[in-house]
Amino acid sequence: MNYMSKVAEVVNSDMLLDKFTPSFEGLKELARNLRQILFNDNGQYIETPEDCGPLYQRIIKTFDKTIENIRGKIFL
Repeated sequence: MNYMSKVAEVVNSDMLLDKFTPSFEGLKELARNLRQILFNDNGQYIETPEDCGPLYQRIIKTFDKTIENIRGKIFL
């Protein structure tokens, strides 16, 4: 995948989510949340902060919530 294709995939995240197979349906919300954490609303990369702790905590919390939903079979 070249650079422009990769940029297009990031910007057009809904197209990427449409490629998820039914067995990964429960992970779409995780993908949306991670995208929101790592990129702002217009798809541009947000610079990594000097103190990465809060960023990493948000990412971990997002994974933990997804794991909890999968265990409880709550798919959004």
